[in-house]
Amino acid sequence: KEYTLTVFGKDGKNLGDMKNEANSMKLKGLMPGEYVVKVGAVDQFGRKSLEPVPRDLKVPDKSAAKAPKLKKIKVD
Repeated sequence: KEYTLTVFGKDGKNLGDMKNEANSMKLKGLMPGEYVVKVGAVDQFGRKSLEPVPRDLKVPDKSAAKAPKLKKIKVD
């Protein structure tokens, strides 16, 4: 069995397809903005799932990650 993930821009353009045997995937390199994703599956007999339902995905322009603290800085 495998899972498929397709990412679309808000304009409907296909931005990429991924396949994975695990039921989780990481999306990297998406710029802030709004996207649509579709997730499907193929079972061990090669049968595809029903047409995937589009889901909205928003990548925020800000992150909750904090900048690292530097202990020593030397400026010449």
